[in-house]
Amino acid sequence: MVPVTVFLSQAMQQPLRAVAKGYSLHVTGRVPADRLLALAAKFEAIFQTDASYSTRQSRRRRGVANYYFFAHPRRGSTSFDWWLLSTEGTPPKGVNEPWRDASKQGQRLRYQDRFEAVQMPAKGGAPRWTWRLTQRYYAELEVAISTAIRKRGGDDELAQLLHGIHRMPGFRGVRGQVAALRRHTVAEWRRARDGAECPHLPPRVQGFQRYTAVKSVPAELVIERVLKGLDPIDFEWRRNVAPDATEIPDVSDADPVGAMHEPQETTADA
Repeated sequence: MVPVTVFLSQAMQQPLRAVAKGYSLHVTGRVPADRLLALAAKFEAIFQTDASYSTRQSRRRRGVANYYFFAHPRRGSTSFDWWLLSTEGTPPKGVNEPWRDASKQGQRLRYQDRFEAVQMPAKGGAPRWTWRLTQRYYAELEVAISTAIRKRGGDDELAQLLHGIHRMPGFRGVRGQVAALRRHTVAEWRRARDGAECPHLPPRVQGFQRYTAVKSVPAELVIERVLKGLDPIDFEWRRNVAPDATEIPDVSDADPVGAMHEPQETTADA
C-alpha cells in the first residue's frame, strides 16, 4: 500500500523528518495519477522502500543505503508530486540515480516549488531542519501584496491573499517569513493609504506546526477521486481516519545535527 497523508502539513512533515534522520539524498518528480502505483511498485522492487525497521538496521550496519518513497496529490491537476529519499551507502547494483543532497545550496529538497527544506539555527542548540518559502515564491508574494494594495478595488484580492499566507503550515522558517510579509503589508498599506492601518491583516501569525501522528489513506482512494475530477482529499478523511500506527521508525539513522525543530501547536492545513 502507498499511504497518502490527508493533511498538506503532514505531507511536508514526513520527508522533512526523513531528511533530519539522515535521508538527505533525494530524487523528486511528478507523475500522472494513473501511473503512481506503478512507479511506487518499481521503487519498492529496486530500493526496498517498504523495508522494516530490522531490515533497515541491518542494511545500515552493512553500509547499504536505505530509502523512503513519499507522494502527495498536486491540487488543481491530475498528478502527484513524489520524493525518493536515500541515506548515504551502497546503492542497488546497476542503479545510478541523479541524487541531489538536501544539505547543499542549490540542491535543497522542495515542495511544489514553493517551500524548501533548510537547516536553521535553533536557540541554544545546533542547526535543525525546517521548511521555508523559496526566495522566488517569497518575492512573488511581496509583489502580489503591493499590487493588490495599489490596485483600485483590490481589497478583496488582498484579503484573500493574506488569508492564504496566514494558513501556511507553521514550520519555523515559514513563520518567520510570514511575519516579514506582515511587516511588508503594513508598510505598503500605510504608504499607499496615508498612514491608515490595514483592516485585512489577520490578528496573528500561524501557530507552530505540531508533529502529531500522521493520518493517511491508501493511494488508490486518492487516485480514484483525482481521476473523477474531485478534490484529492475527502474532508471527512481528516476528521474520521485513525492516526497511523507507525511512522518513520529508524530513529538510530538520525542525522547528528538534530531531529525536528520546534515545539508545535497546530495542525492547520495550508
